[in-house]
Amino acid sequence: MQGVALKAQNGPLGGSTANRLADLYNVSRNTIRRDSRIANAINKIGEVSPEIKMDILSGEINITRRQLKEIESGTEKDLDIIVEQMLDGTFEKPKREMSKAVKKNITSVNFPVALQSFNAINDITNTFYTKLQKLSNNEDAKGSKSALRLYIDTLEKLYKQI
Repeated sequence: MQGVALKAQNGPLGGSTANRLADLYNVSRNTIRRDSRIANAINKIGEVSPEIKMDILSGEINITRRQLKEIESGTEKDLDIIVEQMLDGTFEKPKREMSKAVKKNITSVNFPVALQSFNAINDITNTFYTKLQKLSNNEDAKGSKSALRLYIDTLEKLYKQI
């Protein structure tokens, strides 16, 4: 019959679910599929530890999309290791590397001290962030203050060396 839309038993046919969601949210089908992999990884974590799943969803535990994609396609053993690290507080988000453009701009100045200082500041900041994150889980205000003081003192020493 012409002019009549085909209907499935429970509603109109509209292609794949990914296509329908992509149209609904104005994103690509591939975005929907990538996001479904992320959701699957979080659900896998939730099967092992519902508390960790809630910590990820609430933002208390930071995990990258790349790590979640690796979990989604990884083994049960890998999943158990990662969840165990999250439970005992030893899980860390990978450190960001400088982009090639930033490295090129810094080194093109021919200013090696600037690059050394940048790397030192980056290392100091990452160490501080890790300590602060562990302390915030314990809600230790005194420990947080001492970590912040150490961070400031270390940056001041570096500043005096430049």
